[in-house]
Amino acid sequence: MSVHAFDMLCRAVEETDAGRTDTARRWLDKLRGLIAPEKVGDDFLYLLYHDALARRLGTHQDERDNLYLCRFERPQIELFDLVAEHLPVVILAGRIGGALLAGHLAGRDTATLMSVGIGSGGQEAAVLAALASRGQAPGRLTVIGVDPAVGSLHQAERSIRDTRVPLDFHQVPRFAEHMTDEDWELVRRAPRPLVVNAAFALHHLRDTASGADERNTFLAKLRDAEPDGVVLCEPDSDHHRVALPERFHNSWRHFAVPAHG
Repeated sequence: MSVHAFDMLCRAVEETDAGRTDTARRWLDKLRGLIAPEKVGDDFLYLLYHDALARRLGTHQDERDNLYLCRFERPQIELFDLVAEHLPVVILAGRIGGALLAGHLAGRDTATLMSVGIGSGGQEAAVLAALASRGQAPGRLTVIGVDPAVGSLHQAERSIRDTRVPLDFHQVPRFAEHMTDEDWELVRRAPRPLVVNAAFALHHLRDTASGADERNTFLAKLRDAEPDGVVLCEPDSDHHRVALPERFHNSWRHFAVPAHG
């Protein structure tokens, strides 16, 4: 894709940030007429940014826009599992995070593992299988899996139960920022130690329409639950709280291939 398309996208971002909605929409229309994501693979990234800005210029956000809830020929969680299997930085984060989780769980009579954005449960299952092979699995484990995709929760429970570690599995089929008082009560009353795993998950939390930072709210509630350990893996890219133009450029550098400028 030409630099011309990137310039259009930048103009749309600038006009959106300035509140010039009509002008921003015109730039987005021009961009959409230029790209061909159905034919050119690299154009799909432009389409994602186009659609995100278009939603921002609208009056509502639709949770169905979440990639993990969309119906694709191949579920999004399977694509993430491929990334976790082949992308070095994700592999390294998984190994380090897994080692930290194992250190908290090894040899415990009872313990609770809360996983935020548990997905298919691959990391958790690998940790428990490794502990079991060394005779260090917890005597009984409570697992609290938080994920908006019900299908992923079912797969996670199957994968973790396949490790043969005695456990109680609680499915929380919600976005982390939508956890109810009952969900948090479950966390607070769970057997100790309470260990929380949040691997590449918290960046998915959406702020409220009023702009309240749902990550701060979630982390405050998590602190109130008094966990013994929290394992957090996230990319170092600030495209959350800074101004929209800066957030866009940070995001573009993080997601775009170098050839896009």
